[in-house]
Amino acid sequence: MNHPSQFEADASGPSPSHRRTFRNRLLRTVFAVYLAVLTVLLLTRDPASSDPTGFLDSLLAVASPVAHLLSFWILATLAFASRPPVRSWVVILSLCMYAAGTELLQGFVSGRTPEWADWFQDLAGVALGAVCFAAVSLYGESAE
Repeated sequence: MNHPSQFEADASGPSPSHRRTFRNRLLRTVFAVYLAVLTVLLLTRDPASSDPTGFLDSLLAVASPVAHLLSFWILATLAFASRPPVRSWVVILSLCMYAAGTELLQGFVSGRTPEWADWFQDLAGVALGAVCFAAVSLYGESAE
């Protein structure tokens, strides 16, 4: 018989489907960890409110306009990259609801206030992540 031995079959490494499965699991884990960390950061007291020097306040004043945008851009990119078993619009809607929910919950956190501008930045980050991931996916399909 001309069947490769177990050793010869394993020598070529894992199959592409196994690599894809591992990558998806890894990305889902990274997404879940990032989501948990982001939730904690969004729903805890603003660190600048307890800084007597005002350094953090001035740093956040510079970073704030892009902090929400970047945070949700990363979140959306990870969400799409992890290839959830749902349609893209469900991912986008879920991320928009998450953004609204965390923004509303900030009203119950000492030193935090919900702001429309933050929510719009969150939505812009979700949109950017979705568009960028779609563009990369289309480019990847055309390159194959």
